[in-house]
Amino acid sequence: MEGSQWSLPAGLKGQCPYTVLGLCLPENGSPVTVQEAAADLSSVESREALSLKAIGTAYRRAALRAHPDKNKGRETEAAAAFLIVNLAFAYLSSREQREGYHRHLRTLLALREQREQQQLRWTEKDRERQRFKAELERREAEARRGPKVNIEEEKLREIRERNEALLRQRCEADSQARRDLFKDNSARLLLQRQQHQSSAACSPTSGETVQGEEFTDDILKRSVLLSWPPEPALASDRAPGANNNGGTAAAAAVDAYAPTPASLCAELYGHGAVDLCLFSRAKGLACVSFSSRERAIEAALLLQRQSKEKRERKDRPTVKLADKAKGFEKLFLRIRNAAGASDQLQQNEANRGTPTASEPAEHAEADELDEEVVLGIARETEEAAGAFAAALAAEQAAATATADMPLSTPVTASLTKSNCSVPLRSSSSSTDSTLNDAEARHAATAFGLDGAMGCRPTSAAAARILEYVKSCGAKGLAAAEQQQAEAEEEEGWEWLGGSKVAASMSMQQLEVAAFGELQRKKKQQEQAQTKGES
Repeated sequence: MEGSQWSLPAGLKGQCPYTVLGLCLPENGSPVTVQEAAADLSSVESREALSLKAIGTAYRRAALRAHPDKNKGRETEAAAAFLIVNLAFAYLSSREQREGYHRHLRTLLALREQREQQQLRWTEKDRERQRFKAELERREAEARRGPKVNIEEEKLREIRERNEALLRQRCEADSQARRDLFKDNSARLLLQRQQHQSSAACSPTSGETVQGEEFTDDILKRSVLLSWPPEPALASDRAPGANNNGGTAAAAAVDAYAPTPASLCAELYGHGAVDLCLFSRAKGLACVSFSSRERAIEAALLLQRQSKEKRERKDRPTVKLADKAKGFEKLFLRIRNAAGASDQLQQNEANRGTPTASEPAEHAEADELDEEVVLGIARETEEAAGAFAAALAAEQAAATATADMPLSTPVTASLTKSNCSVPLRSSSSSTDSTLNDAEARHAATAFGLDGAMGCRPTSAAAARILEYVKSCGAKGLAAAEQQQAEAEEEEGWEWLGGSKVAASMSMQQLEVAAFGELQRKKKQQEQAQTKGES
């Protein structure tokens, strides 16, 4: 399209060739430019409607008017005008050039209309902008004339925001202090563990025996870990109506199998239980420590046998030695450290007189959830340990009262068939899996449980160890009788272990294990005598 305009002869000087020939002239009768020729659609259509014959007729008339012979005295201007007329006629005589010129006029007309529409849109936008501006000015004027802001309410709002910021900072500082105390306690316990010496030291001033602090390894080696399905949340907390009965029934079913500190004490007191070092009903965990590792092994075997009797129950407890449970040592350390950190934090807050229970908990950070759970387990363990200690004291008092009563029960009464139900695989030629009365009596005598001490509990493991020692030959029997003779003067000792462990031990290991408890009690009596003399 643009190429058609530039294809016009240069002599036309941008004038419309039709108007040069006197066609489609405006009212003033003078030729117009190409842009003016595309002023409207009617002008373009009128030029497209002209035929070649009409163009020729117009050319002859224009040539006569501009011929130099017809313009005396104006020959020079007439010659120039005559040349322009010939150029216009030559251009319009070509059909291709004429159609290209018409297309160019159409293009100019479209551009003109587009500019007009754009100008119209801009005008509308200007009017809309002016309307928005007037509306904004009106609102600003109304706001200036409106009521002023309440200064007191603004101050109260600022005070509330400042208090909330202070509370958040306080909560963050307390959380950071709790974490720092937790880390400090962990580092301190680790340092004490590295510097720990297993031997006990005696105080020179008071004469009291100062026992070395028990560490995790010492506790876990003689502890048993019980785990059972944790107690689920009550359904009444989630849905009203009929669902409450189902949730209560489920919780009651779990409670029927979940142990308590009192039940654990009643069940394990006779096997040397001394402390409840971890207890959590929500997690389904309980860790009971015993006087020795042998006692812990026997208790673990007993609990496993009881658990197997409940094989049909899907929620029967799992029993493991604490030092063999994967990941339990880390949890145990965290709970002990959390308990120490909580006590120290409470002491510090009590010293500075700052309450802790009234602080809002909604600003606590998300990463404090695990720490709160550990603190909860530590608090629950502390309460359960107190209940276990109370039950243990009651059991000890009852046992002391029973021991003071005269006894007529034979020695073999404590050696029932149920106590000797675990067979021992040894090198003995005997095929009997249980001991008869004579063998049981001989075992009780060999272990210092004669008629005067027949009320002491003796496990099948002790009898199995004696049977294994006898089967090792006369040398082992002589050694056992010699140690038994040395132990006759002692009172109230027995060794309770696991028959499965005894079956895998050598004779030397059996001798050491069987009389290790005796040596320990000897030391205790010597210390008690020393304390009494001092």
